Amino acid sequence: MSHGWKKQVRSVLPPLLADAYERRFRRVRYVGDFSSWAEARAASRGYDTPAILQRVVEAARAVRDGRAAFERDGVTFAQPAFVWPVAACLLAEAARHGGRLAVLDFGGSLGSWYFQHRALWRGVADVRWAVVEQPMFVEAGRREFATEELTFHPDIATAVEAVAPTVALLSGVVGWMEEPHALLAEIVRQDFSGVILDRNAIIPGERDRLAVQEVPAHIGTASYPAWLLARPRLLRHFAERYELRTEFGGQDLPAGGAEFRGFYFVRREPGAKA
Repeated sequence: MSHGWKKQVRSVLPPLLADAYERRFRRVRYVGDFSSWAEARAASRGYDTPAILQRVVEAARAVRDGRAAFERDGVTFAQPAFVWPVAACLLAEAARHGGRLAVLDFGGSLGSWYFQHRALWRGVADVRWAVVEQPMFVEAGRREFATEELTFHPDIATAVEAVAPTVALLSGVVGWMEEPHALLAEIVRQDFSGVILDRNAIIPGERDRLAVQEVPAHIGTASYPAWLLARPRLLRHFAERYELRTEFGGQDLPAGGAEFRGFYFVRREPGAKA
């Protein structure tokens, strides 16, 4: 079905059916079960990072300038939409810290999550949002989108030093790292008060599966390695020092035998039992 025909169908469907239709044709696909990151990369087409950055910059400008409500993956949306489970966890963190919301947003693009939900922070006394991203995104973020609240950093250590974040947000990023468990171990070492993991492709059993993710056409023709994470293995990173306060369903449809899940971990007080 051509892109133009899909838009025509989308325009005449009632809202609920249109939403189901869009989710059906815009879901990701996971193929394969690879033994190494190099093998998975060889089986994928990759993506044009400069082109993606330019698309995200243009979409973020539209949001910043009030021409769009929010953007995700470089796609703009006209109406506001909030990810309520994650927003609730962040507001809970602000309440726990006397009205201070200091977030380390790992893989946060050009502040997508911040801009999408900024209306919710208006009642929070002190907001500091530190995005950790690739160098090209950091440069673009600092050049066009940085404010007193929103800053951009090349690594976790720099963000921690600059902002002293109390909560880490990792949305749609853990499974796309070459070494996701090294990242999770680093997050735990930082001893944040809270950790929120959102949009994780989770599978049962003890073994992670390394696949190639094929993205929907509306994002672009690309495919790249992605991990489907074994739930017990992920949770073990946090078992000693954190309590799993809540687990929630993700925004994405199941794919490749995985369900998308979110997790909110709260650091245990000294002396508290695991």
